[in-house]
Amino acid sequence: MEIIVRAAVPEDTVTLVELMLQAAGDTLQFILDEIEPRVTAGELFKHMISSIDSECSYRRCWVALVQSGAFSSVVGMVNAFPASLLCDQAMPSNLSARDTHLWPRTALQDWGSYCINSLAVFPLYRRRGIASRLIEQAGEQAIADGFASLSLHVWADNTSAIRLYRRKGFQELDRAAIPWHPHLPHSGGSLLMRLSDLAGHVGSSDSCKKTDLSGVSRADDQGVSLPSYRLASQDRR
Repeated sequence: MEIIVRAAVPEDTVTLVELMLQAAGDTLQFILDEIEPRVTAGELFKHMISSIDSECSYRRCWVALVQSGAFSSVVGMVNAFPASLLCDQAMPSNLSARDTHLWPRTALQDWGSYCINSLAVFPLYRRRGIASRLIEQAGEQAIADGFASLSLHVWADNTSAIRLYRRKGFQELDRAAIPWHPHLPHSGGSLLMRLSDLAGHVGSSDSCKKTDLSGVSRADDQGVSLPSYRLASQDRR
């Protein structure tokens, strides 16, 4: 069985929605339930992924496919882009209460880095090195675009994801204090983590890479990252 990583295409949209919902659908739904309860997180993700200009666009995503003989299926994805695309000069005056609740995380970014906004692997295929390979793909793209570091946010209580990121070389930069909320029950806030010296952590870039999974360590690859939903606020209609 092989893992193939390639750039996402419009035909991947349905699976990308499923994976983004897995990564942080609860966070987006937390916001939508207050301002537009008739819209589901899945519907908004579909809109953002399909949009050419959205930070969540399929054009900023890469997918991992597992191939075995004639069978091939998308099992994971990463969405990444320059963190500067999220940059605002000040806190908007029209934020909803729940947007405001999450603002400390939204405002805390490593602005000079390439941001991993979303990372997910379907449960059946975790612990096979797939998330690790997707992180490397994001790093390769960052290098190609002239960036020296990757950054991401992750809930402080998502211990399996934090272990993965630390094994990949990420270090904690700061912590956004997000109060516990009954509709978003995470404790400890959100950690901003950075992977520096990308050239020393990833290989050369390739638009379509294959990796044999038969010998891959399975002590890897349980977690998902946490997207920043300033972009979701911007895309709401």
